[in-house]
Amino acid sequence: RKKSHPDLVAPYTGPASILNVPISGQRRFAIYACPIERMKALGKAGGGTINDAVLAVCSGALRKYLMDLNALPDKALVANMPVSIRPKDSDEAGNAITFMMATLASHIEDPKTRFDLITASTAAAKEHLQAMDTAAINNYTMLLMAPFTVGQLTGLTSFKHPMYNVVISNVPGPKKPLYFNGARLEGVFPVSLMPNGQALN
Repeated sequence: RKKSHPDLVAPYTGPASILNVPISGQRRFAIYACPIERMKALGKAGGGTINDAVLAVCSGALRKYLMDLNALPDKALVANMPVSIRPKDSDEAGNAITFMMATLASHIEDPKTRFDLITASTAAAKEHLQAMDTAAINNYTMLLMAPFTVGQLTGLTSFKHPMYNVVISNVPGPKKPLYFNGARLEGVFPVSLMPNGQALN
């Protein structure tokens, strides 16, 4: 039997944090737009992908935010990344997704070391998923989400042992300009769900 990859991050291994608390109906929505060329260049310079760059930037921001509040965990925060598993030529409606867990290496001060740890983590997660066919991925996703879903339905969510600390998703936008009644689409800012115990997406 093949041993687990040392850089593969498992669910429920993240630390307790102020990001994983009971939530209310109040929401705050913030927008910051960064040129995609800049993120691509950052990923390439670090030896990773644009997704790695997004995770690294979010990790740096979260590290600073939590340090300012004197609430940075000694252990690395874990990010949950939704991943599409729909074939590129599929014309079906709806979502077909699974999830990857990755370290944010938020306990590491040096930005380059953080980036390297994040890149190794996402590479291991991709390798893990690519070793499975679609049916296996669907089963994996259901097994992964079952305890989390039960906790949400019953109110027995564990805040001391969260499944993950934060959701970070990087959804590709259109590859060509889109228009509506002559007005050009300038940006897409989706609003995602907020499960109890997950106060930041």
